[in-house]
Amino acid sequence: MKKRVKLISLLLIILTIFSITLTGCSNKQSNQLVVKINNKEIYLDEAMYYVLMYEANFSMMVGPDKWDEEMVDGDSLSSLVKTSIMDAMVENEILYEKGLEAGVEITADLESQFKASSIEFFGLLEDELLDITGIDETVLYNINKKTYVANLHKNNIVMGLDIDIDALVAEVKEDDYKQYSAEHLAISFASYDEEGNLVELTDAEKATAKDTMDKALKDVKDGKTFKEISEKYEDITLSPSSFVYDETTDDVYQKEAIKLEKDEISEEVIETETGYFIIKMVDPDSKEAYNTAVNEAVAAKQQELYAVKYEEVKKDYTITINEDVWDPISVGHTTINLETQEADPKETESKKEEDSAE
Repeated sequence: MKKRVKLISLLLIILTIFSITLTGCSNKQSNQLVVKINNKEIYLDEAMYYVLMYEANFSMMVGPDKWDEEMVDGDSLSSLVKTSIMDAMVENEILYEKGLEAGVEITADLESQFKASSIEFFGLLEDELLDITGIDETVLYNINKKTYVANLHKNNIVMGLDIDIDALVAEVKEDDYKQYSAEHLAISFASYDEEGNLVELTDAEKATAKDTMDKALKDVKDGKTFKEISEKYEDITLSPSSFVYDETTDDVYQKEAIKLEKDEISEEVIETETGYFIIKMVDPDSKEAYNTAVNEAVAAKQQELYAVKYEEVKKDYTITINEDVWDPISVGHTTINLETQEADPKETESKKEEDSAE
């Protein structure tokens, strides 16, 4: 019987959204060497964990059908992610070794946590995934342990970098990131039906929508809150909005919103290309975009300097990839998006009968 999937984290949730078919690697992954890093060896069962995670993550971000599309310099997403997986495995192994040399310790408490989380994660994986990947509790435990030490050592390296934070902050101009945060009541001119088709309002429906919004505006002026109004009128939605204003924009919503002071509400119903709006300015001087830009600038500089440090360390390692094992792995088609094999009609009919019985 298949193991039941529980909701633990986003990564675990997304494992369940893909259709899994029992094909792919054999169940002897633990004997198949993928890469040797000096005298350290990574086998296919460990590599398949990375494939599993990357396939799940990228499919969630870009969709499950983008793997074979050309991305950069003629390389497909599948090829680029496969390179990233190998780089990540090698980096993790090197940082793990260097972390141990630097004195990073794993306490008995952490050992217990790693074992418990490995057993729990293993219990969440479907039988088909276990057959495809060869992953077991020991593989998961070792990955947990290596990743903990590697991440801690990397963090220690980053914390020791000589970075002029003040200079980086000075390069980010606050005026370039002036952000407005608002909320609005709205009736959209288009919506999706149950079959996913975009349906636009007729002129008569738009007129009705305008009447509804006029009534809502009167309610606002009579003291009702946006939440109360959204609950009163079925067609009206309440949503937040946030934007960095660009003076060259033709966006009617933004042009009207920036006229408002903090907590001020638009005097009229605003018509844009997409619908009718009543806008309330929540914060005309939000620092969110600016703070994000500062953090990104610091993180980029940290990554730049860390990469230099890592490459210096990496020079001491000889990395040998076993192409016979690694080449056949098709990222994006290993634990998801598996090519459908032409089934025997008798087997197909038998499967249908089994499904009906369930």
